[in-house]
Amino acid sequence: MGNMERYVAMAVAFSLGPAHLTWSPGEIDLPKRRSQVFLLGPSHFLPRHLEEAHIAFERTDTSKHCVSLARREVDSMALEALPIFHRCTWEIIQEAYQNYDHTVLLVPNWYFGNRYVQQLKTPQDLFLDLPLEAYNVVRENVQPEHNEVMVRHGLSCLECLTKSFPRLKLIFWCIARRTLIPNRTSSVPLEGQYLQVASRFPENTLDLLRHCDWETFTRQHTKDNCGHPKRQGYELIFRLIDDIRG
Repeated sequence: MGNMERYVAMAVAFSLGPAHLTWSPGEIDLPKRRSQVFLLGPSHFLPRHLEEAHIAFERTDTSKHCVSLARREVDSMALEALPIFHRCTWEIIQEAYQNYDHTVLLVPNWYFGNRYVQQLKTPQDLFLDLPLEAYNVVRENVQPEHNEVMVRHGLSCLECLTKSFPRLKLIFWCIARRTLIPNRTSSVPLEGQYLQVASRFPENTLDLLRHCDWETFTRQHTKDNCGHPKRQGYELIFRLIDDIRG
């Protein structure tokens, strides 16, 4: 094998490996100066998406992954491709629940972390310590048998969270983006689709459909296939949060 062929082979092998993780458990802290509401979710509240939607925010004093939406009295933490079953999900919610008036989970895509689907078939714990690598969806693992495992385990995690933290609120934004799409069949098993999960957790769900129409949700409120919000989408999320403040 010549140098060029060897270089190409190495490049291909690297591209097929796990991408670099943009956050790690050791650098996750809540801000010292706190708002009224804490929101945890995947990449939707990253600064680049907020800036594109012209949503004002400030970086917090001590937390690398938190921003403060001071006008909204919300601190948001965005951990890209955060799996529901990552131990950080439990630990962050536990700490926020003790320190904020209201804690909200923007429930991630069921399939984040699906490279570990085999571990979830016989898990020793609901929330797992995972290697420091990106948890983006592995498309090869999006198949019916694996999807059932991911959704079933994710629902078990949510059951545990809502029983342990009964005032925790859930926004099923990612799930709405993948299942409230007119004239399209979703790969998400029925028990993990929006209408089913919203009715399964009625006391905890901040229901998107209170303020929007399911047939137009995706078109009016999201800007891409990942479900990142448009400005109208952020306004909808803030309206849901306002509902819990009374």
